[in-house]
Amino acid sequence: MNINEYAPPNRDRDDVSAHLADIAQQSEAFEASDDRRARRLARVLERDASTFTGILVEAAERRVAVTLDMLGNISLCGQITAVGEDCVIVTDAITSERSLVRSSAVRAVRTINSFDLTGDRNADMSASFQGLLEDLGALNEFVTVTCVDGSSCAGQLNWVGQDIAQLAVGRRGSPSHAYLPTWSISIVATR
Repeated sequence: MNINEYAPPNRDRDDVSAHLADIAQQSEAFEASDDRRARRLARVLERDASTFTGILVEAAERRVAVTLDMLGNISLCGQITAVGEDCVIVTDAITSERSLVRSSAVRAVRTINSFDLTGDRNADMSASFQGLLEDLGALNEFVTVTCVDGSSCAGQLNWVGQDIAQLAVGRRGSPSHAYLPTWSISIVATR
């Protein structure tokens, strides 16, 4: 018996190199496919765990331009700069006007570009809509208030009580007062 009978078939060195290159290429393709599959799965899990507040927080962190579709057929465009317990602060990129927005009055958040938002985190500040409104009242800021039905009025925010806000509206010499229940307010815009 000859030992050469048990030897593997004789291949050219180029055939072996080509075969090894094919194996390496297939291995890279499988790894890339596994990476894509893992990223898709992670994205699906992120979407499943997403919350409305989490979406707002991610929009703020990524500084995404958004349009908030509000109750009363109002749209508000800008960048979310902070997210509170039940509110967001939106800054208009053109006018720099800041708006305090009640989260429960938001019907939809639309991204201006094709950003895909996901998120499950909590608010980034512990302030509430009522608390921030009270802070504005203490500053006697000139504001435009939009209610959930879409109506609005502008004036100096004089004070905010437990569930009521007083606005001085009209002329400076003889202003009248508007008393708004705070539950009816969806947006408070400052200049």
